[in-house]
Amino acid sequence: MTKNELWYKTEGIEWDIFNEVLNAVFEEEKKDSTELSEEDLKRLYEATDFNEGSGYDTVEYICAGYVYYSDLLEWFTKDLVHMHYVNDYAEEFGFCKSGSFDIWRLLAWAQEQYYTEQVDAFNMTLRDILGLVD
Repeated sequence: MTKNELWYKTEGIEWDIFNEVLNAVFEEEKKDSTELSEEDLKRLYEATDFNEGSGYDTVEYICAGYVYYSDLLEWFTKDLVHMHYVNDYAEEFGFCKSGSFDIWRLLAWAQEQYYTEQVDAFNMTLRDILGLVD
């Protein structure tokens, strides 16, 4: 299966996030290769599995790349759809009521939640492709 074929099977996952997951899992190994073996798919599945905890590690690894405020802000303004995660977190944690509001922490939490949802959707696709049952 090629990377493009795998991405087409994943519904609603951003191409950038798809590539970031592949880079996090394979690093330089698959840089020039577009083919993914069944072994590669299993490795991706394991790295995106939140039941085993490795999905959280993958998200943390990817989000750690957004260490500068400008990078984090650029990620959110790239697509304003991301901003609804900020609103959800502001409401959930009561930031607007408490008076102490750290927009950068809120943006980082919202970004992590967004990536978690994307990586989980990717994992579900891989589970279907590999024919795994819970």
